[in-house]
Amino acid sequence: MLKRKPVVYDIQDMYPDMAVAGSIVRPGLIPRIWEHLHRWALRRAARIIVLGDDMLARIIAKGVDPSKIFIVRNSVDVPPAGSPLPPLNPEVIRAIRSNFHFVLLHAGNPGFSVAWDTLIATARQPANSNFSLMLCAHGSQRSLPYALPAGSTKIRLRPLFP
Repeated sequence: MLKRKPVVYDIQDMYPDMAVAGSIVRPGLIPRIWEHLHRWALRRAARIIVLGDDMLARIIAKGVDPSKIFIVRNSVDVPPAGSPLPPLNPEVIRAIRSNFHFVLLHAGNPGFSVAWDTLIATARQPANSNFSLMLCAHGSQRSLPYALPAGSTKIRLRPLFP
């Protein structure tokens, strides 16, 4: 902005919202100032890049002009239209599915605001006998889910697949 050039704001996470929701910072003066500065930057950006529809909606709710916001999903290879899909890896499928009929898979950064207790309680329910929760954790909070599921054979943990 000092050079009078357009600014593109690439948002990978919703701060300070996530920091308050994840109890990283307490609600109060500092998050309010942070939010005020965040909204100031959003209003002045020429373009805003977000990861998906949910983040798009949250940025619009902050009073930002929707025409400035664009979804750019990261870490996704999109094959050209009409090209064959890449072959499935049977070893990865076996590792994920094991002998379970239904598997809920979370792969990536566990994050601060994921409802781990709810997911783990669901996987532990006797009625969900053919249900498994697999966590392939990576990222800043990768140790969090590893500390939660002690004593369950239906909750499986592993590092990300190569």
